[in-house]
Amino acid sequence: MLVGAVADDDSGMTDLLGMFAEHDVNTVMFFETPSTDILGKYAEGIDVVSIGTQGRSIEATEAYRRSRGALEALRNYEPRMYYLKYCSTFDSTPRGNIGQMIDAGLDLLGGYTMALPALPVNGRTTYMGNHFVNGVRLDRSPMKHHPLNPMTEADLRIWLGSQTKRRIGLCDHSVVRKGAKAIARELDGLGKAGVDIIIVDAVEQRDIVAIAKAVCNYKLVTGSSALAMELPPIWKQEKLLVKRKTRKMSLKKGIKASLVIAGSCSEATLGQNRYALGRGFHGLKLDATNVVGTEGERRHDEVERIVGEASKLLQQGKNVLIYSISEKGDLTRTKDLGLKLGLSDVQVGDMIANANAEIAKALVDDERINKLIVAGGETSGAVCRKLKLIGLYVGKQINPGVPMCLTISEEREYAGMLLSLKSGNFGSPDFYVEALEAMDSRIRYGGL
Repeated sequence: MLVGAVADDDSGMTDLLGMFAEHDVNTVMFFETPSTDILGKYAEGIDVVSIGTQGRSIEATEAYRRSRGALEALRNYEPRMYYLKYCSTFDSTPRGNIGQMIDAGLDLLGGYTMALPALPVNGRTTYMGNHFVNGVRLDRSPMKHHPLNPMTEADLRIWLGSQTKRRIGLCDHSVVRKGAKAIARELDGLGKAGVDIIIVDAVEQRDIVAIAKAVCNYKLVTGSSALAMELPPIWKQEKLLVKRKTRKMSLKKGIKASLVIAGSCSEATLGQNRYALGRGFHGLKLDATNVVGTEGERRHDEVERIVGEASKLLQQGKNVLIYSISEKGDLTRTKDLGLKLGLSDVQVGDMIANANAEIAKALVDDERINKLIVAGGETSGAVCRKLKLIGLYVGKQINPGVPMCLTISEEREYAGMLLSLKSGNFGSPDFYVEALEAMDSRIRYGGL
């Protein structure tokens, strides 16, 4: 195994592996730490193996425990590098959980590490330790309003410093722009001086290239998926990547129509929803107020309503988009209801994600769906677990950070589906249309 990765959410994990897959690197991901038998069965002959923890929004000590357990499972395969993947918006609460992920890695492996949240290809940059989205400080951008992980401090030294007791340093852009050797010297010097976690500036892709050269032999790296774009060419030059036979993958047969479950309320996803609805998708709006904090019968009736209406449309060959937020007012009303009922934002988010997961499973079971798109990290996790998926083989990207995947399950009806898990903030406005065209092409020609 070349890389053993641990990711804090499922859509982010596909982002990482999709970047590797662009370089024809074999990848597989598991939604939680699997048994030794399952890991051996599906990870055989794979260069990059990733385990998800859903650690992004859970209690901090549990995030640490899951991260540590995943790393220990991967350690049995002696990976050359461990990669801790978190979101390129570095969104978390002041309590965690990015700090807990990194703590778990350093506690297990020792030494020091670097933190590279920048992803210039998607507009995420870091300068003098401050993080930006499309040129706007993160704490002044719409992304600061994430319902579960609001990001209200763009100075990453301060934000990460509230999550870990480890000493944090910075390799700033004045060093990065001098190239790989200067970066390597700076990181080594800071590490020897007792700095545990070194945030690294990056404002453009050539910075990522230089950083990758500087850290290509590190035992532990952390950050966005950016390094996965630039490490494979280095490894190929060093003959560390062995060309393997293409794995034969069976695609599930299904109906022509497709299903999109949009659980994210990000500006990007809302725009993608509007675009799709204007291009022939049939939209069904899940009433979140019937799902959050209500008695089981009312919640059941709302889920059944969506399933019934979606089934009719799918049987007519129509693509269906299911969403719960169409404007920010919907989000405000849902959060206010949760507050009134004494529910946390995380509990509210879980209720909506689980309702979406029930809908997805019912439609996959009844309508023979084999093409599915899910928007939003928490929703992606809920859907994949409801569909009894063990993991995914991850293929090349549809858009930067959003690859096409093939489902892995021990249950035949859920294996071999084409699936795309989209981080809420990723993807072009026409992403759903592009994704379905790419999936139809794969069905015609086979494989990923």
